[in-house]
Amino acid sequence: MTVKTDCIEEFGRVLLIRCGTPLDGESGSSGARTEDVLRHARRSGARILLLDLLHTPYADSGGLRWLLALKRAADAERMSLRVVCAPAGRVRRNLVLLRAGFELYDDVHRAWHTPLHATGRDNPFATARTAHSPGPTSFVGMSA
Repeated sequence: MTVKTDCIEEFGRVLLIRCGTPLDGESGSSGARTEDVLRHARRSGARILLLDLLHTPYADSGGLRWLLALKRAADAERMSLRVVCAPAGRVRRNLVLLRAGFELYDDVHRAWHTPLHATGRDNPFATARTAHSPGPTSFVGMSA
């Protein structure tokens, strides 16, 4: 993965992971593995993994597998994985098509400040938050 470990910042209950490069499987071990991210989260006591992909142009199949593995691991640890991505971007389109229940947001501020109980984690489809929407909207098909 191309997410470097120096892109991970600890803020108490929030672990912020910023990525401005493509999420691809080509870089091998040069990026943060799922276990590395979870280790950071456990050490800091984080309950929210906030993945900032606003400046990520795309995610290939390796990147999408990494995101799915990170989501499964976060769910197993009872952590909230919140993904911030461009509303009309390729990353969001692919995550919506996966129908894997990602919590999708348009901006970091909204993702950071949404209470844990308000995320609709029981929803089998993705949750989207925009700067203009007051609450979660379930994706049933492709829309962004």
